[in-house]
Amino acid sequence: MWSKRIEEANCCREEDVKMSGILGVPPVLAMAGDVFAELVKLGHGDEIVLADKGFPAAGRCKGGKVIYLNSASVAELLQALLIFKRLNPLRYGEGSVFAMAVDKCDFEAFEPGHKELMGVYQELINGRLDADPSGPAEIVMMPRPRFYERAAEASLVIQTQDPAPYANLIISLAG
Repeated sequence: MWSKRIEEANCCREEDVKMSGILGVPPVLAMAGDVFAELVKLGHGDEIVLADKGFPAAGRCKGGKVIYLNSASVAELLQALLIFKRLNPLRYGEGSVFAMAVDKCDFEAFEPGHKELMGVYQELINGRLDADPSGPAEIVMMPRPRFYERAAEASLVIQTQDPAPYANLIISLAG
């Protein structure tokens, strides 16, 4: 289901990037000027939260700016971000991409879709980091409380209207 959704959206085709009006910037970022402006400011070691519509950004994220983006899913935003920014491959030995794990009480209902969605995310990450000598980044799963703690310190939170539960990511940038 999610992989089909990404194929249908195809937000970052080469011809679309060229036509965005800003050379090398995916349209999903070029059309959201406030998101693009904030991404330009971020550098090595900064972290970004890519959040679904259920993420409590306003109440939890005190460390950085919160931007609301209604025009893209978390996967589409990740795909666009990976064209524009590089992941920090060795974030203090912890990893550079973190996802919220499904709570035990929701496991039966949401785990199959979550596993598929994480596969889509991993595929997008693998496609962008194939030139990295250390290999592609693996998504590190975090329990909800730990994810919220880390998200509170992020430099930027981009909250989408993505309806997928547990679709949240924290991305550490290389620069």
